[in-house]
Amino acid sequence: MHRSGHLGITLIFAAPVILALGLPLGVTVAGTMIIFTGIPDKDQKLDFLPGINHRGITHTLLFGILCGAVMMYGTSYATDLFWTDLTGILSADLVPPREQFTVLIGIGATLGILSHILGDVITVGSKRYGVVVTPYWPISSRIVRFGWCYANNKKWNFGFLTLGILLSGGALLLRLQPQATRISPGIAF
Repeated sequence: MHRSGHLGITLIFAAPVILALGLPLGVTVAGTMIIFTGIPDKDQKLDFLPGINHRGITHTLLFGILCGAVMMYGTSYATDLFWTDLTGILSADLVPPREQFTVLIGIGATLGILSHILGDVITVGSKRYGVVVTPYWPISSRIVRFGWCYANNKKWNFGFLTLGILLSGGALLLRLQPQATRISPGIAF
């Protein structure tokens, strides 16, 4: 999957998050997902390091969970430095409680990486060139691939991006509507 396809898949998964959590929480998670969806492919620039190859360790559930944990800890530490200033500048409606914010950042980082992995799992991959996904490593070296498309297929990449924009944009518009015009969180007039 190329960058546009990964972004689209992430936006598809961000839509229900936005609907479920609303504003600003859902947007916090969705924004973090978008930022982190490209992280697994940084392995292509680090392949000179021993043990690093494309779709290797950075394409595992373990990596996604560890990144989320590191982001939670890092965000907690960083917000110690500026949280009081931030909450003084922005409206309380826009800033979630600090502890909640750190957890949301961690969840967003993990979901962004996991959505990226899913994007690569649906491709054909190539065992010959080492571009397969073993998401359960180190517990299992089982290769997971659905083989629905080639990573460079422009139609699939564009299709995912278009669908992701429509779904996330629609979710955001639904959550921006005043509460009085909604029948339920998912249905609006």
